[in-house]
Amino acid sequence: MCIILKEFIEINYKKLKLSEELNKLINQHRETASMLMKHYDIQRDLEHPIIEFARYVLTKGSDEEKLHLVNGVESKITLKDEKLRFYRPKTISAQVSD
Repeated sequence: MCIILKEFIEINYKKLKLSEELNKLINQHRETASMLMKHYDIQRDLEHPIIEFARYVLTKGSDEEKLHLVNGVESKITLKDEKLRFYRPKTISAQVSD
């Protein structure tokens, strides 16, 4: 499931609605990663902060960090056929009878 969620975030990060708490965690992670890269003189462009955070949490993070990530995504998402999608409620179309 972690792989599916990581791929979904990498593709759809611009569309995701995130909680304020999750945004704070993401910014803390970004600052820490940037400081470490400067300290060790690593020259590398980081991707969008949510992508970097999700990659870290879903591959090396604790269960608590994974829970914070999942709970912090406020967008409604469904799982169908082993793929995540944004939830779209089905509309009921009225049938016209003669």
